[in-house]
Amino acid sequence: MTRFNRILWIILFTVGLTACDLPATSLIPTPYPDWYLPTVIALTAQAALPPSPAGPQAGPSQPSPEPGPSLPPPTPTRTPIPPLQTPTPTLTPTPTPPPVPIEITSPGPLSKITSPLRLRGYVVPGDKNLVNVELFGEDGRLIAQNLTRLYGSTGAAYISLDLPFTVSLAAELGRLQVTTSDQYGRPLAIASVHVILLSAGNTVVNPPGPAERCVFFSPAKAGMTFRGGSLQVRGRYQPFSLEPAFLELLDTNGKVLDSRPLTFSGLEMQTFASTLTYNVNEPTSALLILRQPDHRIPGPFFVFSREVTLLP
Repeated sequence: MTRFNRILWIILFTVGLTACDLPATSLIPTPYPDWYLPTVIALTAQAALPPSPAGPQAGPSQPSPEPGPSLPPPTPTRTPIPPLQTPTPTLTPTPTPPPVPIEITSPGPLSKITSPLRLRGYVVPGDKNLVNVELFGEDGRLIAQNLTRLYGSTGAAYISLDLPFTVSLAAELGRLQVTTSDQYGRPLAIASVHVILLSAGNTVVNPPGPAERCVFFSPAKAGMTFRGGSLQVRGRYQPFSLEPAFLELLDTNGKVLDSRPLTFSGLEMQTFASTLTYNVNEPTSALLILRQPDHRIPGPFFVFSREVTLLP
């Protein structure tokens, strides 16, 4: 039996008892007619029930919105991808040959050397691409020699060779000398460096000295022609010592046509000027050289040259 039915029966039972207690002749009028009483009971029972959860209340119907114009689907946006960066290859530059005929890059001055002596540098080869490398002892004797051929696409070639040697003393001053010559046997260039030769021990290599030692301003380039019996020479030179240097003119036989000493007040780069005289009867190929002797070991220490043509 449901709760609604139980409440309904309790109300009907209560009404019945009340009716039995009243006298038959004195009926109490009710505010509702008899035929409406079941409806009142039903409404009372309905009111006694607990309220049910409120559901959605239907409101007045709203007209459905009319469909608007259809929109095109959104176009996907493409995020630009940056181009791949190709790494630029790092090129190791080839060493640029120096603007001098001979440069000894190693060993430097007064390096301590044990055998073999490792020579490194740049050389403009002489006639038939020959380069003469010599090592002299402190008394001027020839300790070691290497006559080699070099080839360079830009004139100057890289030289790298080992020069074995033997010395009887524990230590001895030596001169490493690199020489190039022309087809007549005249020295085109000589570059030298003093080293300490060791019979035993460890090699200690010092850095090189200045590469450019001499520049001729006049004559400004090789092959220039001069006439009248005189040749004016101007230039710059950085001496190795305070010993005099010499300007000389040599013919193809190696004969000295004229020679002039040059004196310098210090070891820094200095300008010089001098005039050489000559006497020729026909056009003569001559070699103008600036040379400075070695003040420690007999022999030349430095030679710089320029070829000229002499006219009567």
